[in-house]
Formats: sequence, structure tokens, C-alpha cells
Amino acid sequence: TCRMISTKNLLYCCSVQSAAVTRGCQIYSSRSIARSLHEHLWQSRSDRPLQYFSPRVLQENYWCFLSGFVSYAVKANPYSLVLEYRAAAGLTTLDLASPVEMQVVRVAVPHAVLHYHNPVRSLVEIDVTKRFGVRSWSVDSQADLDKLGAVPLRAEIAVRLHVPVAGEPYNFGTTSGAIPAQVATLWRSAQQHGLTPSLTFQLGTQCNAPATWVCYIEVAHAVSQPAGIWLDRLNVGSGFTVLRDHQAPNLKRVFGQISARIKALFGAESPALVCEPGRAMVASAFTLVLQFKALCGLRTVF
Repeated sequence: TCRMISTKNLLYCCSVQSAAVTRGCQIYSSRSIARSLHEHLWQSRSDRPLQYFSPRVLQENYWCFLSGFVSYAVKANPYSLVLEYRAAAGLTTLDLASPVEMQVVRVAVPHAVLHYHNPVRSLVEIDVTKRFGVRSWSVDSQADLDKLGAVPLRAEIAVRLHVPVAGEPYNFGTTSGAIPAQVATLWRSAQQHGLTPSLTFQLGTQCNAPATWVCYIEVAHAVSQPAGIWLDRLNVGSGFTVLRDHQAPNLKRVFGQISARIKALFGAESPALVCEPGRAMVASAFTLVLQFKALCGLRTVF
């Protein structure tokens, strides 16, 4: 089993079935138990895996994304305590990938605004999620839009753009998205149904090159201007890096170039900026500690 506990500013203690399981966390303590992670490790001498959670780090990560409107990608970490901390900080718009996540969110944050930006969904999933009051839907094609059926008037339809520019190290654009020639057609179709057109894209994961976002933004402008479509919002997705190899991500640089390019291209008619951070917001707020029971040579660990 794995226990999740707290040190200074780490207020919750819960247990889950294994170190790999993140759902079903049960809170049974709300007290600080040590002044530092190292102090607690020394005092507890636990023989089990320990997972530490820092609300302070979670809050600091959230502040990094306040250059635009933030929609937290729940799939990165659906712990109810994470959702509750985000809601307490004012983040109540959430991006969901499944009906199960919506059920979790409605319990933790009953009045959250829901985005369903996973365009791969069945008719049953669509029917279920409509009951939760989804405000924004992403689509890759006319078939995706038609499949939605009747949705509330002025609901947002975020067409997901595909541009052959690689994010790093994994490019989501190779598997989904509408090519630029299809985007304007989908926007007009959404308008004909009384819906609000917007644009979104997904670079991939762990992308640290602002030029990749800039490229998508330039294509978005090139598509929207001839079409005469005023975009309500431009969702630059996720793909933001987390701390890796002791190198902190430079989110200020990324958002600076994103914001500057949007203003330069769209001017006074710039769409509202939206982003969907997931792991970049929560990963560094958690620390998993394991004990080496034995070492065999230099390669085998027990």
C-alpha cells in the first residue's frame, strides 16, 4: 500500500491501494505532521511507499498560468483534494476526458464549468455528459459535430486544429485534428446551429519551444481572417513542461511569446486566451518516496 501524507503546508493524509493508484483517496487526517519532508522520513522510518502532497507548490504552479484563462485538465490528477484546492484558489473551469471524471468533479466542485475536449466519444458518453451541463466541446470533423446532436444554444464548439509541426517529445497532432482547410467549414456549421465557434490545439507533451505554439497561432489567424470568423476564444491546449533533470520550465517565456503573437496578429479583435495545463500544474506538487530494500550489483534494485 501507499500512504499520502503531509509536512509543512501539506495538510492531508490518505491511503490508496498501491503506489500506482491515484483514485479513491480517503482523507483521514488534516494536521501538519512535520516541518519538512526529510524530517518526517527520518521520524517515521516507514517501510511502505510514501506520497507527499504540497498545496503550496500546487498554488505556485497555478500562478504561473495566470497569463490566460485556465482550464485544469483533470486527467492529470483527479484527487478530490487537488480539485478542492484549485476551486478554493478560483480555478473552477475544468477540462474532462470522460463521464467518470465528470462524476468526480461534480462531487468535489459542484458548480464547476465543464469542458469536454476529448473528441473521441461514443453516443452513450455524449448523452451521459450532457446531463452534467458541459459548456464547451471540441471536434475534429463534421462527423464529430453531427454526433453531438442537440446542445444548448451558444455552447462553445472548439475546433481542434492540426498543423504538421512536431511538439516534443510526443506530437499529438499526428493522430487527431482538422487540417486548416476544414476549420472554417466547421466554424460556419457551428454558427448555423447557434453555437459559438472557437479554436483549440494540442501540441503533445513536454514541449518547451514557444515557436511551436506561435506556429499554431499564425495558422489560426491565417484561417480565421479570410473566413470572416470572429473567434471568441483561442485555446492553446497543454503540453507545458514540468521540472525534469533539475531544469525548471520557463513558462513566463512561453506565455510571453504566445500573448505577444496573438496581440500582433489579431490586434483589438484578439480572442480570449485559454490553456489546459495538466501535469505541468500538479506533477511537482507530489513526491513519491520509495525504499530500496536491496541492491544487486549496479542494475538490479529490490
